[in-house]
This record gives sequence, structure tokens and C-alpha cells, in this order.
Amino acid sequence: MSTLLASAASNRLEALARRLFAGLLVLSFLEAVYLASYLTTIEAPQQKFNSYKEAILLHVHCHQKSLENAGDTAYVLQLLLGAKVNRVKSSCCGMAGGYGMKKENYEMSTKMANLVLIPNVEAFEGDYIVATGTSCRHQIHDLAQRTAVHLLDVLWDQLKMDATAHH
Repeated sequence: MSTLLASAASNRLEALARRLFAGLLVLSFLEAVYLASYLTTIEAPQQKFNSYKEAILLHVHCHQKSLENAGDTAYVLQLLLGAKVNRVKSSCCGMAGGYGMKKENYEMSTKMANLVLIPNVEAFEGDYIVATGTSCRHQIHDLAQRTAVHLLDVLWDQLKMDATAHH
């Protein structure tokens, strides 16, 4: 019976991944909250992903931090990929949604980003910088000339696509 349940859970994870990556679910950082809770209900979800033992730099959007689930993104990366997640200990990237886009806020926005986030990004030598907020990813690109990606981009890159991953 447990094999049947594991197979059903595995099929549900595959179906979820397909919907996520096909763009049928419009999600922001809430997918990390959902995945973190969902992954505890299924057996061996990490078998669907290639292991990634390198460091990943993670900057969590301030709205996500305010909801007290900032650790969910790190948990998902660690559980599914075995990644070493280095969380940037900063308050905000300086964008605060659209705040940093306004001309009159540019100087303050840049100062905030340069306090902690941008020095961490510039010092990071790894391949993946994950930022959970769209505005955060833009700020990183604009001020550090580095590409930050979404959690789902990393999971997609590491998703096993061979025939054995689907059984």
C-alpha cells in the first residue's frame, strides 16, 4: 500500500511541477510556502531533482520576511537539491516594490541596496543567486550587473528529465 501511496504522491508532484513550469499557476513567493508544506507530505521528492551541492545565494523579498516564512525558500532548495543556501541578512533590496522606481527615491533605494545586499552579491562566486521578489531581481541586475533568478528557475534547471525520473 505504501508503494501505491508513494507513486500517487510522486505523480502529484510531477503534475504540480508541470503546472508550475507551464505557467498555469501564477505565483510569487507563495510557491515556496506551499512547496515547503507540501513536500513534507510526500516521500523522497528530492529524487526528482539533480543534486546541487554548490552554494546558492538567497535574498528574500521583504514582504515574504514580514509574513514570517522567509526560511521556506531556503528549506525547499536544501530539501530538493541538497544545496548549501547562504541567506543574505539584509532588510530590503531598496526597491520596496515600486518605491525605488521613482526618481525622487533613487538615491535612498541605492543606499539601502548597497548596505548589505549588493556587497554580498558582488562577493558571491557561485552560479545561482535566488531572489524571491521581482523588484529585488531588478535591483540586483541594475546595481551589481548579476542575474538573480526565481526559485522555480533553479528547480526547473535541476529537474530530472530522463525516463527514470518519471517512475
